[in-house]
Amino acid sequence: VDINRFLGWLAMYDLTEMRKYEYDLDSIEGWRDTRNRLGGGSFGEVYRVQVQWNGDVRPAALKIGVMPYDIITAETAWDFLRQEDNLWKLKGEHIVEYYGTACRREGGGLRLGLVMELCTGTLEDRIVGHRDHNPAWWG
Repeated sequence: VDINRFLGWLAMYDLTEMRKYEYDLDSIEGWRDTRNRLGGGSFGEVYRVQVQWNGDVRPAALKIGVMPYDIITAETAWDFLRQEDNLWKLKGEHIVEYYGTACRREGGGLRLGLVMELCTGTLEDRIVGHRDHNPAWWG
């Protein structure tokens, strides 16, 4: 058995059988409304949403996968777990806070989203034209 297929199978088993998710994707308000789309990248699109966090309803960012990550299957599960694991581990004053993962079973796989702190502006807005915010100029 190819090791990547085996890792994918193990990751999918973890995601479908062993996990308790922080959020039910269907209970998150705003991610289906295209007016709430903030941007996108290679893994997915980011939406402004409302979620429960530490007993309060607050604005957050929800990153939802796009092809081939729209529905997580054994072929993409390992990639998703690595990204999620990095978000759980990264902590710090200048790191976006990770709130948890949202899940919905769909189409023979899982639709998963990454729920995190909603920042004002973009990283580009913060760095471009601001030498004091740009690590390339700190040396």
